[in-house]
Amino acid sequence: MLAIVLGRLKAVLERIEDVDECDAPRNVDSSIKSEILVLRKRTETLGKCIYLLLSGGVCVLALLAYMTLGAVFKIEKLYGAGPLFLAANFLVAASLFMFAMDVRMEMSRNLRLVKRKAPVDRLTSSKQAKGPANLVCGAKR
Repeated sequence: MLAIVLGRLKAVLERIEDVDECDAPRNVDSSIKSEILVLRKRTETLGKCIYLLLSGGVCVLALLAYMTLGAVFKIEKLYGAGPLFLAANFLVAASLFMFAMDVRMEMSRNLRLVKRKAPVDRLTSSKQAKGPANLVCGAKR
């Protein structure tokens, strides 16, 4: 799970760098500003997701160490193991929720991009009317 989140964070950071490099010399319009804001919000969300995921892993390791010490010293009742287990589950569930929020932000961005693109009329010229085999997404091969 951590590798997936880190991969997404890397992709978002690369996208921010690309947008900053491409649009540095010219005036930045509102769509680019909004994209940068969304990308920065995604980095915050993914950062929180990583933090929660690592915290859940630390809780699981603490629980394993606690149970190992209990077995070594032959303690029958380990008070506190239940709450530690619940805390680990809560942290992992919270990280999954943050991951789902990032996926939702990415999907809404992709849907906005699809809605912006105008449909291509393939039959506007006589060259294109000869057959769709020469076209890939409205352009000639």
